[in-house]
Amino acid sequence: MNTDQALKLLESQVRVTPQQVMIAKGYIMNHFDPDTPAVIKGFLKSVEAATPEKLVIHLTVDTKESIKSVAETLSWTLAGSEAIWGLISSGLLFPGSSELRSFMPNVNYSTVIQGSGNSGALDLNHLVLAVPTRVLLPPSTARGEPQTLTDPDLFLHSLGIPYIEKEVEESLRESVRCFKHELFLACLAMLGRASEGAWIELGLALCAIAPSSAPINITKTKEKLEDPFVGIGKKILETARLYQRTDLFGDLHKTCGVKPQDLDNVTVWADAVRESRNSVHYGAEPSMPNTYEKIAALLIGAVPHLRLLYRIRAAVKSAVGKSNVNW
Repeated sequence: MNTDQALKLLESQVRVTPQQVMIAKGYIMNHFDPDTPAVIKGFLKSVEAATPEKLVIHLTVDTKESIKSVAETLSWTLAGSEAIWGLISSGLLFPGSSELRSFMPNVNYSTVIQGSGNSGALDLNHLVLAVPTRVLLPPSTARGEPQTLTDPDLFLHSLGIPYIEKEVEESLRESVRCFKHELFLACLAMLGRASEGAWIELGLALCAIAPSSAPINITKTKEKLEDPFVGIGKKILETARLYQRTDLFGDLHKTCGVKPQDLDNVTVWADAVRESRNSVHYGAEPSMPNTYEKIAALLIGAVPHLRLLYRIRAAVKSAVGKSNVNW
């Protein structure tokens, strides 16, 4: 492998995912430091991205493994830089300096083996993403908590659910974007969609692990949950009632630590979201005006309530793995 081939292979393995950017945003806000070199260094350490060592490019050396490690570090570095600009765009950080700097490491290489060969540095300028050398918190929030309700990545990071349906995640992201721009009705519509998705998927998951000897018609319950003409209020009630069956899910209650009555507060929250969202219909008015404070409370409420639903889902997923049920 020559240097051109090594550079091409390295470039092909440098990838930045939305998940990496989300993790970077969470770290930056939770470990705020106005000095961006320091925060990037700390972030790379937190994800165990090692500082690239000199690449040895030679037939007798496993260069591919070294390139893989370097590519991972470069990817996390770019994720951190993108996260800084994303937080600036969301108004959660302000540039504190007009000076821009790139934190891409200098990747040196050597073809020296037993005294022969040459050395140099790979040209990675086309991957550079420069950011301000200093950043500041907005004066309005500098003494308060990070405003996770204005950035979808931070909101999902605070949610902390390891796996979530794509449509539920998309709905939450859209809801936060709408809230940021004070589009409260649109925010509620997408928050309601996320709530619906979480409840329906939980109900279907429970149907999947219900024993075949269940004294209720599981097939009929599943059909109701999948029927687009059945209102979400009935689907939520159907799921909650299903979970209350200790004769069917007693072991699940113990495994996840969520009692049937624990879903009562989640149901109240989901009903509040649904009732507020229904003002989308012409002439309909919510019982309380959809103010900034009300919508913020419903968005904040989504965090503990969705966590609870997905806590049950995680236990169901574990039960499915043990029983080989496909769902």
